[in-house]
Amino acid sequence: TTDTYMNTLMEKAFKKAWQEMVGSDYTNIGRSMTYEEIIKFPTVIIQLQGDSSDTFDNTIGLAGSLDPQNPNDVLIAVPPTNYFEFDPKTKQYTARLYLNERGQTVFGANTMTGHDVVFDIDNKRIGWAESDCDYNGILNVGNATIPDHAFGNAAHDDSGIEDGLVRESSDTVVQETYLSLS
Repeated sequence: TTDTYMNTLMEKAFKKAWQEMVGSDYTNIGRSMTYEEIIKFPTVIIQLQGDSSDTFDNTIGLAGSLDPQNPNDVLIAVPPTNYFEFDPKTKQYTARLYLNERGQTVFGANTMTGHDVVFDIDNKRIGWAESDCDYNGILNVGNATIPDHAFGNAAHDDSGIEDGLVRESSDTVVQETYLSLS
């Protein structure tokens, strides 16, 4: 799928953080904006429960010292250029992060763009790493293996969503580190 559908359990925390950072309510209604206005919106950081008990303090893409209680959690950065979509017919941008999924969160192409995503079906996990989309470089890697700490837990139930994907206690830390509104 193209869009991202987040579980309704995240709606309240997401909308509160959005209001505090942007100064307006989050909506999926199209609006006329310039590209310069789009890039001023915050990068959305999604925190996934890590799958490893080892500690990887300086690994890019993991929470590390940003969330000392969950240092192995995977952080996925979704910039506004990924979650806003331009409609050439209406000449409007629409936010394509939906907060109304009643089941599991569904990550669409707008969340996966800019990442290498590995689906490890046998071990029920997903690996995430930021990507520069250098296809030629990927072809030259050979028989590389993906370390276990690159994987986040893909087997969340409804109770895990509340604890594993949105951590209200860490929102402030992540926002201060990753988000800036010019």
